[in-house]
Amino acid sequence: GDNYNLISKVEALGISVKTVDSCPLLAEPVNSHADMVIHHLGGNRFAASSMNLNISSLLEMEGASIHYIEEKLGNRYPSDVLLNFARIGVKVFGRIDVMPLSLKYFFNDNGIDMINVNQGYAKCSTAVVDENSIITADASIAKAAKKAGIDVLIISQGNIVLNGYDTGFIGGCCGKVGRWKMLFTGDIYSHPDGKKISDFLSDKKIQVISLSSGPLLDIGGILPIKEVC
Repeated sequence: GDNYNLISKVEALGISVKTVDSCPLLAEPVNSHADMVIHHLGGNRFAASSMNLNISSLLEMEGASIHYIEEKLGNRYPSDVLLNFARIGVKVFGRIDVMPLSLKYFFNDNGIDMINVNQGYAKCSTAVVDENSIITADASIAKAAKKAGIDVLIISQGNIVLNGYDTGFIGGCCGKVGRWKMLFTGDIYSHPDGKKISDFLSDKKIQVISLSSGPLLDIGGILPIKEVC
């Protein structure tokens, strides 16, 4: 239904879309959310759960290198957030106490600063605007990001639809497609802070593309895989 319409609208922009099969270890409806089952390490490298081979094989067909974490995803918090980290430039935010060992080694080896926050759904909660700017409704992420010198737009909680939950998250309803464009699953102005969000992105020279006239839907994020020039 809604997701199919969104996919066709993204494809109409000339963008190829890969969808995530449901992961049996996670709770519905977030078990097919990309931000729950893969983590983009940068470039063509991704971390994933070995229980979600469908998206991994699709990524590999696109030239990606997949690293499988040894730890097992589960349907109860915090075992469901093992890959849910917000990477912002050379910093990464999330629950460091549940971060898979191999991710810690990777971030250490690549000079990525690991910053602990109380919010385990860090990627869900964060719209990454660029290497030094984010949008979030989460107080712990906002505080830690500001302390790390990141430009933060704080928005109000709620007003994002996620079936089965009280509310969805800002990171789950948007994503960058190219350096200067950000897609939103619904009408950005359906959110009470829509103008604030639009102005913040405009200040960063980023164009807002609303894919529908309806409310913002948390679909687990729009994760860019690669850009073809």
